[in-house]
Order: sequence, then structure tokens, then C-alpha cells
Amino acid sequence: MRKGLFYGLLFTSPAILGFIIFTLGPMIASLVLSLTDYNVFKSQTAFVGIDNYTKLFSGED
Repeated sequence: MRKGLFYGLLFTSPAILGFIIFTLGPMIASLVLSLTDYNVFKSQTAFVGIDNYTKLFSGED
């Protein structure tokens, strides 16, 4: 039983790692960046919370 579990995890690990690296990681990064006042040209980022979303849905942006 343990040998089968080991081989199952071994053969599914590339798919799981690919999902984490290429799907889950960017989704989390975009969520974190959407909650900040991020500027590419300045090194400072400020956490603004859901203020970006309230501006988006209120029509302010």
C-alpha cells in the first residue's frame, strides 16, 4: 500500500508542481498586487486594501 502511494505521488508531482507554479502562484500574486498601490517606476508599494475595487465598481476609475 505505501509503495503504491509513493509511486502515485511521485508520478503526479510534476503535474501538481506545474499547477502550483504556473496557475496558483500567479493567481495569488495578482490578488496581492490588486490590493496594493503598485507602480512599476517607483520602488514603493502601499497596501490600500479593497480601495482599488471600490474605485473600480463605483465608476471613479
